[in-house]
Amino acid sequence: MSIKISVIFVVIRNLKSTFMEEKAVSIWKSTIITGVYVAVVLILLSVVFYVTGNPFSKVAQYLTYPIFAICIIWAQFNYDKALGGNITYGQAFFAGTLAVFFASIFSGLYTFVLYQFIDPSLQEQMKLYTEEQILKQGNIPEEQMEIALNMALKFQKPIIMLLISIFGGAFFGLFFSLIITGLYGMWKTYEKANEPGWASIVPVYNMIVLVRIINKPFWWVIMFFIPIINLVFLIWAYNLLAKCFRKDVGFTVGLVLLGFIFFPLLGFGDSEYTKPELLENN
Repeated sequence: MSIKISVIFVVIRNLKSTFMEEKAVSIWKSTIITGVYVAVVLILLSVVFYVTGNPFSKVAQYLTYPIFAICIIWAQFNYDKALGGNITYGQAFFAGTLAVFFASIFSGLYTFVLYQFIDPSLQEQMKLYTEEQILKQGNIPEEQMEIALNMALKFQKPIIMLLISIFGGAFFGLFFSLIITGLYGMWKTYEKANEPGWASIVPVYNMIVLVRIINKPFWWVIMFFIPIINLVFLIWAYNLLAKCFRKDVGFTVGLVLLGFIFFPLLGFGDSEYTKPELLENN
């Protein structure tokens, strides 16, 4: 319970810090600019599929996710740079979420204009495409197919598509930003320990560097890949890592169970790294 209260307090404090920093460096300006650039990429992608006769291609939908991820990373790194490398957890999370939100607004407006004014025939084409997709699902009673089609058509009106783009972008922005901020937190944690940040996201090598950070022998890396035993050594390693930042056992539990939250608290927080050999009772 105390861990949850502590996490909520830190997140609120960091979000408050976000708005205080805005006086010096505007998070809104930074994220809007990033959102515009990303929206341009999404619009160009849509144009390519449109002119090639594949306006409803699922490939374009799938490409949206990595583009959103890049948008968040770009927004966080840009804002961190503007703040002189002193970005907080709340600021990183908020910057990533806002950037995707703005990108969704601008790209959604383009989709609305395209379907409503530039080429209204796309609405009928989408209806036919939807019917085709429903028929491909197999033997569906005509009555059920009619219900499914009518339901789908309600969400294919240009204004509804715009709203879905905005709210969908906000949801995915929150989701992806939470994950990416967690990874960015690990990056910053490694940098605090005088190791390259990118090492934290490279499989296997991140374990090698972690062992170096907590000053343990190389054979520990092997232990991380032995079933059951790896859990013991991972918890042990996270406990030693927490101690390197002057954190208690409760923080170790957080690293193990909620790493995507507690690593950012280490990386973006005020805690400083201390070499294990300089700690007492290690």
